[in-house]
Amino acid sequence: MSPANRRSVPIAIGRRVRQRARHRCGYCLCSETLLGMPMEFDHLIPQAVGGTNREENLWLAYHRCNAFKGTQTHPRDPQSGERVALFNPRRQRWIDHLAWSEDGTEIIRKTPCGRATVAALKMNNPEIVVACRSWGASAGGLPTINSTPSIGARRAGSVPNWPHSAEALLARGRSGHRIRLCHAELVA
Repeated sequence: MSPANRRSVPIAIGRRVRQRARHRCGYCLCSETLLGMPMEFDHLIPQAVGGTNREENLWLAYHRCNAFKGTQTHPRDPQSGERVALFNPRRQRWIDHLAWSEDGTEIIRKTPCGRATVAALKMNNPEIVVACRSWGASAGGLPTINSTPSIGARRAGSVPNWPHSAEALLARGRSGHRIRLCHAELVA
């Protein structure tokens, strides 16, 4: 995370956003733990176009997703050519717009919003696909439908258990399965 990105968000708000986002990117769903680096604060409406540091305008994003997003808010749907709003991880459900391919090699675009977001953020780039495929193999599967619950479910406390720590991954690993995190290797 860039120092400017960290400084611009008040500490208490940053903690709440991190908890609510479960320490993972709102776009590609990759986890901080498995990427080995903290996520950046994403201004859903970028500051360059009038967005604020208010909590409702913040989510977490992987550096590459955030860098490719830049100041975009309404990229073109590559299929129709129409401008559509980017996926909003704070207000929309990931599964309504996106899905993982069966083999975990691609993020499938279900809607104009999903198509525009995947194209604009270059979400099917090799680095994301490799990271998420590795994550799926070590965690027992790619993010599922329950991985990104609705805001109502989050408030109600019905968020399912989802691996986001080395301990959770080890608990789910098979005996002898090696899990690589940052430059360390753990054995389940």
